[in-house]
Amino acid sequence: MQDMILHDGEMIPAGTHIVCPSAEVMRDPEFYSNPDTFDRYRYFNLRSRSEERNLHHFVSVSIDNMNWGYGPHACPGRFFANTQLRVIVTHVLQQYNLKMPEGKGRLGTVIMPSGLGPEPIAAKPR
Repeated sequence: MQDMILHDGEMIPAGTHIVCPSAEVMRDPEFYSNPDTFDRYRYFNLRSRSEERNLHHFVSVSIDNMNWGYGPHACPGRFFANTQLRVIVTHVLQQYNLKMPEGKGRLGTVIMPSGLGPEPIAAKPR
């Protein structure tokens, strides 16, 4: 491992961790109107614009959507992950009735980089 010199002379020391704050980028009001408000049609509506129809799919990569990486570093398994998620969600929805436990209301909108956490959901086989 060695230091890296960028084209503008900036040096990145060997062993430095570089990350993209994708959650913050995906909630930037410059790119998304009302980013903290849940809008189930947000990406559907963005895809309806002809010039952006390929930029807002689950597996799309672009400079303003780096959830799957970008350029030569884009995740090659994103298409498989997309298919697996569809199969799993379809199976769960076909096989189970899901609801919040008695006395529990709708979950609030959360930012979930690593899952929902310990919120219980009642699942009853169909």
